[in-house]
Amino acid sequence: MPALNKRRAKARKPVRRTPPPRWLKPVLRGSVALVALGAVVGLPTWFVRAGHADALGAWARTNGMIVSAGLGLAVRDVLVQGRGESPGKDVLAALDVRRGSPILGFDPHEAKLRLEQLPWVRKATVERRLPDTVFIRLEERAPMALWQRDGKLTLVDRDGAIIPGADPARFGQLPQIIGEGAPANAPTILAITAAEPDLRARVAAMSFVGGRRWTVIFDNGAEVQLPEQDVGRAWAKFAAMERTQNVLAHDVANIDLRLPDRTVVRLSPGVTPPKAAPIRKSGKDT
Repeated sequence: MPALNKRRAKARKPVRRTPPPRWLKPVLRGSVALVALGAVVGLPTWFVRAGHADALGAWARTNGMIVSAGLGLAVRDVLVQGRGESPGKDVLAALDVRRGSPILGFDPHEAKLRLEQLPWVRKATVERRLPDTVFIRLEERAPMALWQRDGKLTLVDRDGAIIPGADPARFGQLPQIIGEGAPANAPTILAITAAEPDLRARVAAMSFVGGRRWTVIFDNGAEVQLPEQDVGRAWAKFAAMERTQNVLAHDVANIDLRLPDRTVVRLSPGVTPPKAAPIRKSGKDT
């Protein structure tokens, strides 16, 4: 009887299990990954041989992306450079990517096209930087002038393109341009007038006339008609007149520089031109 009790006690004694070695867990993980990759590589071959090429595409898109994300190829960071005027929420909406989504399922080309539809984006560069980063570089439009058309002001960039939705009130310091075709031709006249900063500071607007030439309107209402050709020479000529004669300080309505050999100055309405001094004759009056 005592021997039987001893055998029962021995049977109830817990068995100690030897813990698995530390190297086993990473090996198992690697094995799972290899099995997954084997499925990714092997199953497409079976699909093709079985004549299910269309199903292969759907399978690859669905399962291949899941496998890649499980291996660490998932979006963790979105880096944006060059964003100034474009709202961050609009940029993210155009990217259409979420953290944790498979980075191989993100299409940089499609994202680039969507970004370049945003009002302020002139050019976009989109890259996948494996394993987990989406990188965006934006080149935004540079405001050039306010285009006055039909009594309204519209912001245009240096390419002469309209920036839709921009608030003109925020850019009141920019020059105003008037007339059909003015935005496309404005870069040239702006560069010419910038050569005389003091004179340019007094420019209120520039009107593109007949699709051929410019008339510059100053802050006192005086207008300078520039020629169609050799505009830089005419502008420099007027700048020299202003420095020596202070033309804009007088009641001048119009200065016509369209002819290379003469300058025609018209006074404001109601202003009487100064009388010439009488000529005195030498000798005695008779």
